Amino acid sequence: MASFEPRGYAAAFLLIALVLLSLLCRWLAARVRRPAAVWGAGAYLALVHLVCLAGLLTSSNFDSGLAPLTLLTFPFSITVANDHYLPGFDTLPALTSNYVRYVLYFGGLNTLLIGAFLLLVVPTRGRHVARGPVL
Repeated sequence: MASFEPRGYAAAFLLIALVLLSLLCRWLAARVRRPAAVWGAGAYLALVHLVCLAGLLTSSNFDSGLAPLTLLTFPFSITVANDHYLPGFDTLPALTSNYVRYVLYFGGLNTLLIGAFLLLVVPTRGRHVARGPVL
């Protein structure tokens, strides 16, 4: 049996989380009146997962690996971007800490904002709104 380094375990976990996220979005979109809001927020969170996976597999240090993730989760991640004591990609606890901080916490907050914005902007499914009298 081949032994994985911590990156291998983290990459497998990210792929499983991405599949579960897509199944959750599909299930939620079938049950809400505005499925575009669910798909938009889910697409953003899937993008955050993919950027985290790409940074994990292509970089060996914190600065170049999580810089795109920091920009993608901008409003909330800028508070910790200048912290020089953040863990890198060396160990499994450090990878877990980065995943929880950037993908779940900052990405989750941005997902809530995107979902709320899309709920306000996207019209409902199955309801025709009267536009007023036709002249």
